Amino acid sequence: MENKYKEIFKIQAINLANDLILVFPNDIFIQKVKEDLVIYLSDENFVIKLNEYFSPELEISIKNRDLEDFLGFNQYLLPISKENIAKIKLQKYWNNLSLKNKDKVWMYLDLLLKLYNNM
Repeated sequence: MENKYKEIFKIQAINLANDLILVFPNDIFIQKVKEDLVIYLSDENFVIKLNEYFSPELEISIKNRDLEDFLGFNQYLLPISKENIAKIKLQKYWNNLSLKNKDKVWMYLDLLLKLYNNM
């Protein structure tokens, strides 16, 4: 059953990236995120690595639809790192999404969280 959840998680994570590409066509950053995501998800141990990202705080931020907590903006963003630059870029994209698309992203994140909790 765990393998079923892993496969659904992979499909839904890639679907999220594809939907973002539809909203931001020809965007190099989003395309790169998808490419990196596909590589990450192809690792058979990706679920173990997810433990680094999924935390009780992240779960709460998804359930509360709190972008600042989700991206960690309640923390100090220095030193400048690749991850912090990505967070700033993601917030820029978020600000350009319609309410309908924002709701869709939160629904994906909620689904991914539920799948993760079942793996």
